[in-house]
Amino acid sequence: MPRPVFIICAETGAVDKITSFASLFGIFEKINYRRAKEGEPQPAFKMMIVASWMRDPNENQEQEFENEFLIIVPPNGREISLGKGLFSFSPGIEFWRPIAKFESALPIDGSGVMQVVNRVRRSGADGEWISQSYPIIIEELPAPDRNEENATKPMRL
Repeated sequence: MPRPVFIICAETGAVDKITSFASLFGIFEKINYRRAKEGEPQPAFKMMIVASWMRDPNENQEQEFENEFLIIVPPNGREISLGKGLFSFSPGIEFWRPIAKFESALPIDGSGVMQVVNRVRRSGADGEWISQSYPIIIEELPAPDRNEENATKPMRL
């Protein structure tokens, strides 16, 4: 089975087309958010997720694996899949780096720690996943008072 190397989440990033190396900008540790007013949409949130897996030298190179990105949202631990796929290690390639881009309203139910997860298992197997996760603290801000409500200040999620 592939071995987990890292997973990290940032506001944005870039991937070098030749080396497949990722550069990330605005790495998340904590997200402050305010619930939208009744009848208004929650603002979109942008996140780039990069994980890295190392090939097991004893694994058959033709072995195919399933891969899934998901988030586990506070406070109740609801799991939301962000996408699934299949991969195998090409000859001579020791690392595989799946990348997911998320741009949507955050499906958060309250404050707590959100876990961003990337997991793999052998394709076609109903066996246990090998996972790695990245914690992000989620803090819900109180509704603005009247004076603050009229101010036009950008708010970073």
